Amino acid sequence: MFAQYRERLHFKKARSASFSHPQSIDWTQKKIGTVGILANAASLNTQSVQQFLKKIDKRTNNLQILAFEEVNVDSALSKNYPTFTKKEVDWLWRPKGEKAAAFTKNSFDILINLCQHNCYPLEYLAVTSKASLKIGTLTTYPSNYDLMLATDSLENYLNQVAFFLAKFRSQHEQV
Repeated sequence: MFAQYRERLHFKKARSASFSHPQSIDWTQKKIGTVGILANAASLNTQSVQQFLKKIDKRTNNLQILAFEEVNVDSALSKNYPTFTKKEVDWLWRPKGEKAAAFTKNSFDILINLCQHNCYPLEYLAVTSKASLKIGTLTTYPSNYDLMLATDSLENYLNQVAFFLAKFRSQHEQV
């Protein structure tokens, strides 16, 4: 019961701290402006995520990644990508570190949360982010993301995100 109260309070605080959406994305341009990726640090090591990041990096002018590590481990991953740990999260799962604060200050064209399960610190960052389009997995809070995808695995989720991003891009002139 306390966990449910904590979860509701978490998302209430996240929605009150959220920013208004910027105008829109110009889908007719050759490259997408800025893309933010939120991920669980363990999933960044997988081959499918690495391929997805390379594909997205080719389509964007600026790709920024922030990873969440469940345990404070000094790994090679933390040298490649900015990470934050449980120690930098308060009891309402709000990230309090410098890296998380710097990430939320950015205004992204697209923000993609790669976490497949309830990762409250990453969801908080997604909700409070200044992004024109927010993509994430299906949650019980429908206002968290603009596009929610329900898939059974991370690979299927990445394929769906790539599919929709390709469909959004138009090769035709605006009328």
